Amino acid sequence: MINWSDVIKKALNAHYHDSDYAYFYGAKGQKLTDEVMESLWNAEPNYFARYNADQKKYIFDYSRNRIGYDCSGFIGALVDDMSYSGQQISNCSAITTPKDGVAGSLLWKPGHIGIDIGYGYFIHMPEEGRSVCIGKISEYDWKQSGRHKNVDYTGATNV
Repeated sequence: MINWSDVIKKALNAHYHDSDYAYFYGAKGQKLTDEVMESLWNAEPNYFARYNADQKKYIFDYSRNRIGYDCSGFIGALVDDMSYSGQQISNCSAITTPKDGVAGSLLWKPGHIGIDIGYGYFIHMPEEGRSVCIGKISEYDWKQSGRHKNVDYTGATNV
């Protein structure tokens, strides 16, 4: 089991080194070479259809040679669960509202997942062309908070 404070430390470390990482849908910790990005892009044509050629170039240029994660890949690396966001929240107990979760809890909304780092803040990988970001829980539309089965929450608080 992973201690909740170690999960937060890993998330904060990624944020401190955010230039090493890039959100890329389908990525689970790979180095983002052109070949890897093309493979991920081609594997999900419906998802990537939202981007035109100029946007694709920007995403590739931003992401190239960084470590790639989508939201669930990033959370999976923190809590040792490389399933997708819906399954990750299903692997949680003590499901509650985001404001009532404890530090280290997963935060979920349909199609997206992040982690509560305490004091009303969270960390997540938001979208293509971005890296690890911190936000205020109260300013995001999270639907649920849950304690992941791989994390020991002994001593965790909701402050």
